[in-house]
Amino acid sequence: MTLDGVVFSLKHDLKYLRPRIALWLFNFIPDFYSLSFIRNYILRLGGAKVPGRHAYIRSPLYCSDLRGIEICEGVFVNSGCRFQGTSPIYIGANSQIGPQCCFETVDHLPSGDILDRPIYIAEHTWLGAKVIVVGGKNIGAGATIAAGAVVTKNIPANTTWGGVPAREIISSKKDALKNQ
Repeated sequence: MTLDGVVFSLKHDLKYLRPRIALWLFNFIPDFYSLSFIRNYILRLGGAKVPGRHAYIRSPLYCSDLRGIEICEGVFVNSGCRFQGTSPIYIGANSQIGPQCCFETVDHLPSGDILDRPIYIAEHTWLGAKVIVVGGKNIGAGATIAAGAVVTKNIPANTTWGGVPAREIISSKKDALKNQ
């Protein structure tokens, strides 16, 4: 490796040092609700936009870069979630994110290029366990995504989706009540 390569690697590592240390500290502090304001503050030090007290994010949390993450008031993020990529990921107010969900903003094209696109999740959205959301997708307000679904399309508001790839199951909450 040349000296230029070493300098480039060092600059790259230093760019991610603060977010990675903050993430390590976040995951190191016990996952108690009473400590969530301290844990959220540490995420803020790493560059994430997280409310001080009114969001509960469980550990372990996996992120390639905290600086693109924005989590609003009243959000619950369960354990083992992964935020991959450097594009913004926005989670709207009062959303519920199940365990081991993955938000993958990075996509590899057949040409070998890398495409990094943001993810937007509107307020009052529920994602079941192990949901995968790919980059460039929007999930509308009040939508519900069933466990294990892979979101490859934009999801309209107040709909329920599931499957691989995710497809619409119920078009509105009124329809869901009729089917009970």
